[in-house]
Amino acid sequence: MRGCLRYAAFAAFLPAALLANGAFAQDIVDEVRVGVYDHDTDLIGHKKERGTDFVLELVSKRIEALRFIGAPRFLVGGAVNSASQTNQVYFGLIQTWDLFREVMTPDDAIFLEGTLGGTLHDGKIDVLGTPDAQRWKSHGSRLLFRENIGIGYRFNAKWSVVLNLNHISNAGLADPNEGMNDIGLTVNMKLGGR
Repeated sequence: MRGCLRYAAFAAFLPAALLANGAFAQDIVDEVRVGVYDHDTDLIGHKKERGTDFVLELVSKRIEALRFIGAPRFLVGGAVNSASQTNQVYFGLIQTWDLFREVMTPDDAIFLEGTLGGTLHDGKIDVLGTPDAQRWKSHGSRLLFRENIGIGYRFNAKWSVVLNLNHISNAGLADPNEGMNDIGLTVNMKLGGR
């Protein structure tokens, strides 16, 4: 339980601590996101874990050194589970593509985005064959891959919302590998209205 609380605290406060450093925020952070997710959703996959995930994310400015892959942005975030189950601290590269612009106003857009990265979690490694297997996923390793796809609506240069589906697993590199899917909504604010 002590380890669970340590990861939950880290997941909740790492992005907030980075944002609190004004110089860091001004030079690197481009966007702040807060959200709520259905943890281990049964819309896709088999649900074992309960609760709601509360999410805080920071997204960097475009990484010009990676222009050869479209100059993605870097994302760091945390998800704290309301039922004291698997919490996460995650990171990755995020790319956004506008699908439709000026849908209802001159400043809005409908967009698609994707993230590839990793996550560190405090869930169970292997509980298969134990009573815990009924309510915990067995992730096989502490460090997992994390992919996300989202469709969003940008109200203006400052505000947007995104419906996200993310998946974590060890990609078959460890055993077991039950994987987990979360679905939820983030509200996003660009800093300085950029």
